Amino acid sequence: MSNSSLEIYNQSLKMYNNPDLANKKAFNKNFCYYSTISGVNNILNSKKIYIHNLSTMNDLKESELHKNDKEFIYLLCLCNTNSEKIPMWYLYGGISGDGACIIFTPGIIRKFIQSIKTVTGFNKGKMYKLIKDKDFNMEYGWVFYSRGDRRYKYKNKNYEVYYDTEFQKNNYFIKDYAWEYEKEFRIVIKTNTGIEYERLEIEIPEEIYSKIKIKLGPETKYPFEKIFEKEGFKNFLETKLEKSKLSVKMDMFNRNHRNMIDYISNEIKSGSDRSKIDDICKAIKKGDYCKSDKNLTSAEAAAAKEWE
Repeated sequence: MSNSSLEIYNQSLKMYNNPDLANKKAFNKNFCYYSTISGVNNILNSKKIYIHNLSTMNDLKESELHKNDKEFIYLLCLCNTNSEKIPMWYLYGGISGDGACIIFTPGIIRKFIQSIKTVTGFNKGKMYKLIKDKDFNMEYGWVFYSRGDRRYKYKNKNYEVYYDTEFQKNNYFIKDYAWEYEKEFRIVIKTNTGIEYERLEIEIPEEIYSKIKIKLGPETKYPFEKIFEKEGFKNFLETKLEKSKLSVKMDMFNRNHRNMIDYISNEIKSGSDRSKIDDICKAIKKGDYCKSDKNLTSAEAAAAKEWE
């Protein structure tokens, strides 16, 4: 065992999560939900937040770990830190760096967790009201980042766990160490209705909604007066909106636009899953730049023509 690690039995470490919500010391720093401008606008407009199935998560090892029941596990993932994370802006806010982040303070996130008594499930056009402790169970806490060989990092401390296989069983807070930069806190909802929902919807109560803050991405092009023209932002207090303090220019879109165009063209030519590129093709057709064929490269023109 490393001198810098704490040796602990699996059940003891598992119990670190789901702390008493009255215990203020268990929660610190802000809880940040990174998304696109349109994603945050929809949340502000509807006062609801969608969460998706574990099988859609980005860590394939996690999905494999829970392959027998992942269809019934839904996750709301937040970044628990007061400092901005550059990868989070570009992975979840979009490659243009003009996304947005919803910020919950420690006190507000505790109230939000307490407020979740029901959720709405969507399946094949139907809506289902699910009741806590009847139709679903809920857990919450921080992610254990696996280093392998029974070693985990949890809230900036290292642990070696006895009975590692038992520790991983029914533990929906484990990710590979490569994701440690996310500083992830998650709310886990496990349904028991036997229905695999396309997504779940959680309402944001007014007392929570009125206290959240919004931060715009480091490369946002939106002037404040323009973003308040959007339906969701329209009724949101301008005093609670701020821009990222990061001074960066990743210019990810311009660096990758040729790869994206080639990807669309190749997907069309190969006959791959059309649903993955439908929205992109529609956007090309709607875009002012693409309305005139003279502005299109041969690859763009081929992609647009194929969609007609």
